Amino acid sequence: MTYIESDDLSRDPAFIGRVKMAATSAAVDIMAEASSAAGHVLRASYAHQVLTSPESAAAHLATVICASDGAITAGTSDAALKTAVSSVWNAVAGYSAN
Repeated sequence: MTYIESDDLSRDPAFIGRVKMAATSAAVDIMAEASSAAGHVLRASYAHQVLTSPESAAAHLATVICASDGAITAGTSDAALKTAVSSVWNAVAGYSAN
């Protein structure tokens, strides 16, 4: 996808709604992970933000996902969309393993 196409997708209400559901699901998973997991404090802090303000988080995540993965389309499966959310989670949460 071009950047213009990715930008259009990132602002599509239906796509943002799907991202909201994928992000909420990922946030619940992260809140349940062991506190000893790498980066848990930052990851859980962001998960809390997602759970308390899912609409705002979804709009932001839609932009990040579309910018970081040019293969994402409106037809991307729900499972692949959740994987895309998970793949950017650490960066958005401010955690770097390096």
